[in-house]
Amino acid sequence: MFVNFAFMLYCILKHKQTHLIIMFKIEWIPKAFRQLIKIKLLGDRRKIEEKVGMLESWPECPELDIKKLVQQSGYRLRCGDWRILFNVDNGIQIIEIQAVKRRNERTY
Repeated sequence: MFVNFAFMLYCILKHKQTHLIIMFKIEWIPKAFRQLIKIKLLGDRRKIEEKVGMLESWPECPELDIKKLVQQSGYRLRCGDWRILFNVDNGIQIIEIQAVKRRNERTY
């Protein structure tokens, strides 16, 4: 019985080590934070904050609508009518939120 328990514990620990997720730190530049605060609808603001929080598990966030920008550096995260523009620094594991904008023809 002890051997089975030790083997199960070994398998659990080995499994956890192979699936270690590195969390990224989220930083807002002041301009982007002001743009977030100016959003009048509290529901939209909370959805944006929630989705940005999910970016901590970058790049393991398949449930988010993220695309690499073509004409400029960085990425965009889609949240309803809002777009969150951000840059990723893999070396120091920081995601920097650059802008929060309502989608229109001039967003990008």
